[in-house]
Amino acid sequence: MQVERLPGGAWPVMVTPFREDRSIDWTALDALVEWYLAAGVAGLFAVAQTSEMYALSAEERRTLADRVVRRVAGRVPVVACGSFGRDLGEQAASVREMAATGVAAVVAVTSQVAAPGESDAILEDRLLALADAAGEVALGLYECPLPYKRLLSPELVAVLAKTGAFSFYKETSERPSFVGAKATAAENSPLSIYNAEMSSLLESLRLGAHGFSGNAGNYYPELVQWLCGAGVAGDARAESVQLALSVADAVVSSPLYPASAKYFLARQRNVPILPICRVSNVGLSEHDLRLLEHLHRHMQTIDLPVRLV
Repeated sequence: MQVERLPGGAWPVMVTPFREDRSIDWTALDALVEWYLAAGVAGLFAVAQTSEMYALSAEERRTLADRVVRRVAGRVPVVACGSFGRDLGEQAASVREMAATGVAAVVAVTSQVAAPGESDAILEDRLLALADAAGEVALGLYECPLPYKRLLSPELVAVLAKTGAFSFYKETSERPSFVGAKATAAENSPLSIYNAEMSSLLESLRLGAHGFSGNAGNYYPELVQWLCGAGVAGDARAESVQLALSVADAVVSSPLYPASAKYFLARQRNVPILPICRVSNVGLSEHDLRLLEHLHRHMQTIDLPVRLV
């Protein structure tokens, strides 16, 4: 199977809106999707760690992906995790079920596919088996920190890329040289590599990465999308935007994330979403709220190359 290359740019890892009773707020989800799209993002990553996927039931994960796909209605591609299960058989079934939602790629979590002590050869075999299970839908890759972080080597990336079955890769090594090596390994294939680490984004783009998929997409997706294009094009303003986003990341990546992101979306970006999570009941302190307010005020003092929606 040969799949199409996904567009480069910003791929926000979507938060999941919840009501007071912690049921999914579908109306807020629709509004959130429209906000991302108004910001000009390249695609959406629904059902990820930020989405609190481990706190969702299998049915909720599928319904969430299906709702996002239907709301987007082809305006941008959508990907979603779908490698849940205790063994390869269950994971393959999970891939097929998620593929039925119409996502552009079913993302396999590398640390779900192989245990910490298992070799790259075992991981390779299982990923290829999952790609077969996806049928005509492309497979993606995500080095999610939970249940543990399993990084792919450039050599394994080269093997997977050559199959033509993989199109999305959220890379979390936080090492731009490593990202660059994997981008080189994926050349002449449909596999697009999205850096998850903000401070190294510009450097990784210049080394061949295709975009960004990380926390900042829930704060300033417009700037991330602009940087992904301007950084490759050589715009002189790219360095200053990279610096601004790098400094902002200290607040963006708060231990209270994704609740902090939900508060920011509601208070600073006018998205009708509550700062409620299933993964944590800890509320934001006065100090936390002040930092988020100051972050937004600081970004507004910068001569930004794009208008914030």
